[in-house]
Amino acid sequence: EVSKLTNLDIMLETNGTLPANIDAIDKLDIVSLDIKLTEHFKGDFKEDIFLNEIKSLNLLIEKSINVYCKVVILPGLKLESFEEVIKKIDNEITYKDDVQFIIQPSSPLNEWKNRSNSLFQFSEIVGKYFEVSTIPQIHKILNIE
Repeated sequence: EVSKLTNLDIMLETNGTLPANIDAIDKLDIVSLDIKLTEHFKGDFKEDIFLNEIKSLNLLIEKSINVYCKVVILPGLKLESFEEVIKKIDNEITYKDDVQFIIQPSSPLNEWKNRSNSLFQFSEIVGKYFEVSTIPQIHKILNIE
């Protein structure tokens, strides 16, 4: 494992669907945990995905690992369904004070033209429960996959 071979800080980007694997990593300094929404799956969303994301989040919090949640927002996402997800996370995690959310509008960004107000509304929803920032998907802008 790379983390054993370096003194550098280790960051993990994960979808959080395999909480048992988090314990297999000896050294983690920060984790970016994706929160997948049902809208990301075009009808194939399984509740286990969300439950495992919550388990992973709680495990990271218990281990005192810096963690932030990242959620990609699609232009057609309904505010009500998004708030439902954020409320569930708020209710299910053990300590929310140290958790930050990053909202990322989906790419291409031109899909968001004339929709900036809705981005603010998504941010305000998260802000009721967590610290929140909104940033673009830089890897998409730079054509890096």
